[in-house]
Amino acid sequence: MKFEYRPLIYKITSVVCFGLFLFLLSKFILQGFGSINHLAILGLNQNVGGWGGKMISIIAFAIFLSFFVSSKSSFYLIVFPIALLSALYSPIASVYGAPDYQSFVSLLATNFSEATEFLSLIPMNLNFSGLRTLKSVTPTLT
Repeated sequence: MKFEYRPLIYKITSVVCFGLFLFLLSKFILQGFGSINHLAILGLNQNVGGWGGKMISIIAFAIFLSFFVSSKSSFYLIVFPIALLSALYSPIASVYGAPDYQSFVSLLATNFSEATEFLSLIPMNLNFSGLRTLKSVTPTLT
């Protein structure tokens, strides 16, 4: 009896690609919410303690997402709205950091002119930074 390596290689490759996809999706979503800084993909220019904490949070969030990506309905109800909110908040997080309770209170107490003034303070090149989060989600939409 001959052992077939080809199906095993395909399975290992698909698991590695799925894990890499979840890692990058988690990294972009957490960056969009301002939970981790907006630096290189692996954050290699950070100190070792900060890098380890970021990696743990990315891996933990990737494990969380892995439970919901397998089903199409749970993906559209849970993962996609999280990614969409992250993409919308990403330019604001680049300038002001992670959201806190004061930003939610000020969101409720603002009017249209204050909102446009706030959005005009964000540099134009950051307005499209959230698109990479949505672009990283698109392979799973098909």
